Amino acid sequence: MSPYVPLILNALLGALVLGHPGGPDHHKKCALNSTVTVKDCCNIPKLATEEVFKKCKAENPRNPANGPGRHVPCLANCILTAVGGFTNGKLDTDGFKKSVKPLLQDNAAFEPVVEAAIDTCFTKSSEPPKKTMYGGGNTDLPCSAVPMSFVNCVYTEVFKNCPATVKGQQKECAAVNAKLKEGCPYFALYKHGHKGRKQN
Repeated sequence: MSPYVPLILNALLGALVLGHPGGPDHHKKCALNSTVTVKDCCNIPKLATEEVFKKCKAENPRNPANGPGRHVPCLANCILTAVGGFTNGKLDTDGFKKSVKPLLQDNAAFEPVVEAAIDTCFTKSSEPPKKTMYGGGNTDLPCSAVPMSFVNCVYTEVFKNCPATVKGQQKECAAVNAKLKEGCPYFALYKHGHKGRKQN
């Protein structure tokens, strides 16, 4: 796997946890203390190419020479837009499905699950306020936060309906499922515990 992919996922993890309605300390509740993560319990294929991850990371630098640092919702916005899932400020389910289909060729069992998740999350999605809590402070977002919440929803729904042929059987997966049911963001359960994110 490209080194860009885990970096993007960890960035999404941080934003989703800190921006969760539970507040800046919500990550403590969502931290996993088990030996498995969502990836171990259901290894969901990437829904965007590595080229897209690289492009969006380059367009949203963490510490630009001028201007504010990376807005993670804008990173998610860039990714979903690049794959055709967000057009003219609106979610495009047909575009997203068309984009992910080739990526699921080697994981055919996921195709109907992903398509159903896209439809489900589209019905759940609505534009959040422009001011969102991040780390306890208000941050004006220069882009829509809908893609970030939509992508988290899609991965959550796919995980909940993971194909039996690839579903992890570890008993610790019950704890992961419990965290999701409590409302923890999917990406908050992507790694073990909360040890801080490595800066790049």
